[in-house]
Amino acid sequence: MQSGGIRSIFRNSAQLSAAQVIGVLTRLAMVVIVTRELGADLYGLLAYSQAWSASFFSLATAGIGAALVLEINRRREAATRIAAEALGLQLLLTLVAAALSVAGALLVTPDPRAPALIFILALALAGRSVVSWTTQVHTARETTHHVMRQEVVFRTVELAAVTAILAAGGGVLALAWVAAAAWLLQAGWAVSVLHRKVLPVGIAADGAAWKALLVLAAPFFIMMLSAEWRSYGALILFRNTVPDAQAFAQLALGFQAAFIAAILPLSLSAAVQPALVRSCARGDGRDLAWGDVVQRWSVVLGAAVALVAMAFGRDLFRLVFGEEFAEAGSIAAMALWWYAGMLAGAGYAQVLIARGHTRIVAASSIAGAVAMTLLLPPLAARYGVDGALAAMNVSYALPPLVVLAAAVRHGWTGWMRGLIRPLCAVLPGTAAFLLLRPQGAIVALAVALAALVAGCLVFRAVSPGDARGLPMASHAG
Repeated sequence: MQSGGIRSIFRNSAQLSAAQVIGVLTRLAMVVIVTRELGADLYGLLAYSQAWSASFFSLATAGIGAALVLEINRRREAATRIAAEALGLQLLLTLVAAALSVAGALLVTPDPRAPALIFILALALAGRSVVSWTTQVHTARETTHHVMRQEVVFRTVELAAVTAILAAGGGVLALAWVAAAAWLLQAGWAVSVLHRKVLPVGIAADGAAWKALLVLAAPFFIMMLSAEWRSYGALILFRNTVPDAQAFAQLALGFQAAFIAAILPLSLSAAVQPALVRSCARGDGRDLAWGDVVQRWSVVLGAAVALVAMAFGRDLFRLVFGEEFAEAGSIAAMALWWYAGMLAGAGYAQVLIARGHTRIVAASSIAGAVAMTLLLPPLAARYGVDGALAAMNVSYALPPLVVLAAAVRHGWTGWMRGLIRPLCAVLPGTAAFLLLRPQGAIVALAVALAALVAGCLVFRAVSPGDARGLPMASHAG
């Protein structure tokens, strides 16, 4: 492996992660400002409308971006044609998704104020879809520094506009128009930059090529649809099942905070995918090293983050969002446990995709989505937020277990190494925290983290030497 290739992948990963940092920070700032200014009722209305619109994003993109990355890395000489075919297909699907989003909102949304917001957010959906296409092309071409610059500009402008509108007394409709304008403007800018600095941008309408692209993208579409339905569909189902708008606002804010926290590590897998594809083509085994490290460390680090959230989440939310949203802090802490499981499964999921085993990854995502769809409405109707949390626990536990089972079946790891040892390392710390919590959050957390470290040593779940596997695996360029 050439040192230039290593530096290139390092840079690609760092730039995508930096773009995600910018998005996370501005989004978090907007959430704080919006919740404080609008209150639980209007924030809940906005969150529901955003979740509804976002649930159609997978239909608008249909997994085409992930397929595009794979195809360009396999046939780099045809990058311009592949990108044009992907854009033409994605624009068509985006129009369909936006139309279905608005039509569906008129039929089933429980709040009569929501359809107007969803119509405006359909414009944002269109802009976001195009931005997503440009990001995937940059990822395939390893020119993600352009993505970072765009995020700096447009997320900062969006934050400034949101702040100014709320200060002037604007409401949720004005905020929706800001989102639509920001994404549409970013889409135009992103296409212009891509055309001038990376590759010529065109739109190709080729039925045969579209069919082949859809076949390749189908597993990614299923994965995206299932994953987004687990996240956004949970909010939609809860709001349509439980009439308590205040409870929904707490749940929405808790989920949103946990999702923001999970964006950064999840973005790393997208940046690493081209390197994993090339590692698989060479058969050097570095992709397996990546999957192994991500699997084990995600369980341990995810538990540490969740324990910190359990200790201080409620107080932090009370301080940042106000007393009205204190309960959302407890919900966010629980949600972080699910995202830890999702991250643990991401490593080997990326390896399976790189090696062409996309069906099992799609099946794992479907299992989680089906579990959430079947369990959440009856449990939420009977137990409210607690029932929704229980349903989500199941829906987020299933996919990583299915993925790990596939990795074990292929002989890449074992249940002891990939799951049992990390869980044994985590359980003593978690039990210590729950037992000592009445003595105070700081005492309980200190003992829990010490027990977590001791558990890692005793059960040999992870070690500092594992860090050597990260550049070896993730930069298999």
